[in-house]
Amino acid sequence: MTNSLRITKKNDYREVYNKGTVFKNRELVLWKLKKEKFGKTRIGYSVGKRFGTAVERNRVKRFLKEVYRLNRGNIKEGYDLVIVARGALKRKSFLEVENSFLNVLCKAGQLKK
Repeated sequence: MTNSLRITKKNDYREVYNKGTVFKNRELVLWKLKKEKFGKTRIGYSVGKRFGTAVERNRVKRFLKEVYRLNRGNIKEGYDLVIVARGALKRKSFLEVENSFLNVLCKAGQLKK
């Protein structure tokens, strides 16, 4: 995924947290913010240190990035999204992570029909 499709700056994360809308399920929290200029959807991932060891955090981030890559065509354009992993996601399989990801996107109305 190219840098233009990722949220990388601290101020961008802060803007999504302050002005965005939150949607939750047991494993994930999704923050979304509609961008002023209609364009590509950007995504950022947040997995805190309380989640576990670096190996566990990186595993979950890899899963989330791959789920997004596989489903990018089904997600509406023009938003900044931040995905925050919760502890319940720690021991989940890839398929369970994908189901949780799609569930929270559906709650947020981000999936194309």
